[in-house]
Amino acid sequence: MTHTLHQACLTPARASQGLRRRSVAVFAKDRKGFGSTPTQAPAEQAKVNKRGKVTSRQGTVSPKEQKKSVEQYKEQYEEWQNAPPDLEDTELPQVVGDRMLKRIVACTGLPILVSLTVYPLFYYLKVVKDIDVPTWAVYITSSLTWGGALLGISYGVLSASWDPAREGTTLGWVEFQANLPALIDRIRSKGGR
Repeated sequence: MTHTLHQACLTPARASQGLRRRSVAVFAKDRKGFGSTPTQAPAEQAKVNKRGKVTSRQGTVSPKEQKKSVEQYKEQYEEWQNAPPDLEDTELPQVVGDRMLKRIVACTGLPILVSLTVYPLFYYLKVVKDIDVPTWAVYITSSLTWGGALLGISYGVLSASWDPAREGTTLGWVEFQANLPALIDRIRSKGGR
């Protein structure tokens, strides 16, 4: 061990690197700690280059195979083009998405704002005014405000008009009454498959 330190120019960092390298070399030589010895693939599967070494690169594809794959791709593309449109894959119109986002922001803004101002209010009451606010009041207030924000997200989506040509009412109650049964029917039809 001292001989290894002298060989590494007497610096601890270089000595530890030398010891690490030596220990790895010993493990590699003994094949302990590296798992089982790797097995080679059968000779008929291994590609050998001109010098007799096994190559890991794939060979070139023959023109016949290329032509066959191009024809298969064209057939798949034609089938995809001629297939009827799937109603589940239709996109949401941009106008409807913008309406939903506006409603979500409007319906969740107030509960989130209240929840963020409630904590400093309880702190002010406890520290400055010496009013002992029970912790259950903080928990209930927090649950109600964040729960209200969650319901605001749902109401914002369901109260927006899903018809791109129609704007909808201000509060969206009419749209909510129309969209909720449509959503429930959609969920039931998917579950019945």
